[in-house]
Amino acid sequence: MIAMTRAEQAGLVRAVADANPDTVVLLLGSPYLAGLLPPEVTAVCGYEYTPLSTGSAVSLLAGGFQPRGALPVKLD
Repeated sequence: MIAMTRAEQAGLVRAVADANPDTVVLLLGSPYLAGLLPPEVTAVCGYEYTPLSTGSAVSLLAGGFQPRGALPVKLD
């Protein structure tokens, strides 16, 4: 898992995803960062970089609950 908070980190994400196709990226702050990711990368989007948001993401990734919903914005 990689936490991505800025567009400048997209190169790192691509390099990690090339090395490990099971990479999951945690996007915090802006879902529009997902548009910078290779299409084969799984992304989890959060709208805040707060303890509640990051704790919820960790719980999700650890299997604490099933994700649901959809982004309220278009990425293309």
